[in-house]
Amino acid sequence: MSRRVMTVAADPDSVGAVDSLHLVAAVFPDWDGARAAERELFALLDVGDDDVAVGPAGGDAGGTGPALLAGRFRVERLPEIEAVVAEHEGTVLVDIPEARAGYTS
Repeated sequence: MSRRVMTVAADPDSVGAVDSLHLVAAVFPDWDGARAAERELFALLDVGDDDVAVGPAGGDAGGTGPALLAGRFRVERLPEIEAVVAEHEGTVLVDIPEARAGYTS
């Protein structure tokens, strides 16, 4: 995955770097919804096994209670990610540029 893309701002003489990867976290009322969203994102997007994960959100790690889905995604795919999360009754809690989170791979 690329780390940054160059974009041209409204002023044609101004060019800036924009993070091409965002960290996204979403909460789901149950593990079934989180796991279904995870499977759909793997099928839909070009992501690796290390880019998306599901875990407990204050519930039981055994698969009961609310669940979190977190991942690294290309910024241009965020609308699709938000749609998948909503389709499985989840709510996006965090969407930040990877660099802002202090993450480096």
